[in-house]
Amino acid sequence: MKTILTTLLLMLAIAGCNAQNDNMRDDDVQCGGYRSKNYDTKPLKNVQGELTKIYCTYIDNDQYEPTLVRYEIKLDDTSFNGSISRERGYESYVFNVKKDAKLTRTISKALKESGIMEYNQWNVHVNGLPPITEFYISADFSSGEHFFMEFNGGHSPAGFMEKVAKFNNVVCKLADYSPEKCEKSKPYVSPYLGEHHFTYDKKGKVQHFSFIVENTSGRDNAEVISTGDFGEFHARCNASNVSGRYFFSIISYYDDSKITDVTINSLAGILDHNGGVITLEPLQAAPTLPDRNKLKEEK
Repeated sequence: MKTILTTLLLMLAIAGCNAQNDNMRDDDVQCGGYRSKNYDTKPLKNVQGELTKIYCTYIDNDQYEPTLVRYEIKLDDTSFNGSISRERGYESYVFNVKKDAKLTRTISKALKESGIMEYNQWNVHVNGLPPITEFYISADFSSGEHFFMEFNGGHSPAGFMEKVAKFNNVVCKLADYSPEKCEKSKPYVSPYLGEHHFTYDKKGKVQHFSFIVENTSGRDNAEVISTGDFGEFHARCNASNVSGRYFFSIISYYDDSKITDVTINSLAGILDHNGGVITLEPLQAAPTLPDRNKLKEEK
């Protein structure tokens, strides 16, 4: 009951955050507190120069059409690059276009004519809000002007989303983006699933370890085998994810296990995954092992 109540309160809190709008009073309390709160704008007009740099992120998870949901773009000294995404379930489209005079003119004109520079210095960011509708832009022009604005949680100026849509259309064209270019995301496969083999080999002593995570639900989902100079261990285990690492708790022993006196629920070992490499911290799978330093998986 306590868990259900906590969940309901959290849902109500999020709903309350989402219901807030940019007409709220200064004394309104918002979820997570403000990082910044500035509704005053200083429109940037009559800019004669062209863009030299731009960094912009856009998120609109309120959209329901498979078009453009988010992007992160950057114009630097050599290229116009970034990624564009459609709705969930698809990979991002990544692009890198060589910067030239035509591209620079096109994106500069698009930014100026979109109308969003009238909201220069609009800066409203509330900590802790879910990524529903957000926009951030920082842009420099060759004539010296700097344009900046930011908001999250849907706290945009009135009419902004219509104006940014014009700019987004040009971004998509310059990146040669279309929703069909976003491939469907592959199903997630845990790197820990399957068999993993490790060997301890020091000072003439050798111990081989096999940690096997099975594709099954429930507590009884793993097997651990350890053989060599430090004994014969063979047990059923519960492999559980704790902060990204897999902890193997002993459930029972197989008949061929010579080591059977390790307490049930003790840890046979811990697998970790970092940079594509899986390592083992050998524990009760070899109780007398003198060195508990991590072992790298054998390929």
